[in-house]
Amino acid sequence: MSNSPLCPKTFWRYLGFYFDHQLTFHEHVWYYSTKAISTVHAMGMLGNSLRGLSPKQKRLLYRSCVVPIAIYGFCLWCHGLHPHKAYLTSLNKM
Repeated sequence: MSNSPLCPKTFWRYLGFYFDHQLTFHEHVWYYSTKAISTVHAMGMLGNSLRGLSPKQKRLLYRSCVVPIAIYGFCLWCHGLHPHKAYLTSLNKM
């Protein structure tokens, strides 16, 4: 064990992007997909099927609030989309 108070991390956060050593962006996609899923669950508090938002309003809210969170920095990490498809697929089931 070293005496250094600083320990290297597995990722680096810069301007809201999570970079890892191999630029796979697993941490970035995981963080923002989790954030988007929690936003969807929070939207459930806005009403049920009898009272609250209509399905049209919920869809508009989803597209304007959840989708931008989920695809934040898409042009940066889309080159290796295959490994990240599972995270994005879980959002489609919401």
